[in-house]
Amino acid sequence: MPSLIIYYDSSLKNKIQKMDLIKIDDIFIKIIIKTLKAKEEKCQILWIDSIINASKYKVYCELKFRKSEERNKFKKEECLNQIGNVIQKKINVNVRLRAFAINEESLTALDLTIIN
Repeated sequence: MPSLIIYYDSSLKNKIQKMDLIKIDDIFIKIIIKTLKAKEEKCQILWIDSIINASKYKVYCELKFRKSEERNKFKKEECLNQIGNVIQKKINVNVRLRAFAINEESLTALDLTIIN
């Protein structure tokens, strides 16, 4: 059931359209399978063209999943970090990432900025 929703600013639309999203999604699925012990057929990935005006982060990722013991804080952080690194390498933008389990009381947050 892991669902990764990637909201990207409209200013990135041309760059996103030139990318091979199927290959990138495959990388994300492998990361989610490895770090969160998910089943491949349960993974969902969505790319959504958005308007992100009030933030220096032009890509926002939201990862939702069912809670389990294997999906602890460290595994969630590892998963977000790996996904964020892929996005930064492909698009070269700041990335804001959030992960949380359904019915969980808190979320895991990570902000990755480009170092010039």
